[in-house]
Amino acid sequence: MKVLIVVGAKKNGNTDQLVKQFAKGAASAGHDVDIEYLFGKEIHGCIDCQTCMRTGVCIWKDDFPAMLEKVMGADVIAFASPVYFFSISAQLKTFLDRTYAAYGKLNGKRILFLSTAGGSSEKWMHELQKAVGTIEGWAVCFDDMVFERSIGHWDMETTDDITATAAYAEAEAAGAAL
Repeated sequence: MKVLIVVGAKKNGNTDQLVKQFAKGAASAGHDVDIEYLFGKEIHGCIDCQTCMRTGVCIWKDDFPAMLEKVMGADVIAFASPVYFFSISAQLKTFLDRTYAAYGKLNGKRILFLSTAGGSSEKWMHELQKAVGTIEGWAVCFDDMVFERSIGHWDMETTDDITATAAYAEAEAAGAAL
């Protein structure tokens, strides 16, 4: 099975550590794992010009077409983002918006979301859940898309080490269980 992890987080941060554990679990189960970091890629925002719907090709000449090819070829897509002000990173949101070019073609994928946040999950749980809703809502746009789960630790404010959290172990187990 092909597993693609699309990361809207910096390398070696808390969210990236969850990504690496998820990838480790998936690889241990024999899956082909590809991690793609959005930071450093040139991906322009969608301007709703509808060119991709009319011609099949987006007007922007950037790094997105190669990324979309990987998305199309994946069986499982794990999106990863820290939660910034109760939403996903700008890089991941831009990426999701650009998948509009694949509307009607991007179907039947299994979707997961990996995240961390600095706020207290006890105080902000309802608000932090809205970030998960962005990924769930995106999945609903496509036929036969299955949002399987969210794995996250949303209390980094009081946690010194992501590797000591339940989410860290859960990420590896989820990858292995694919």
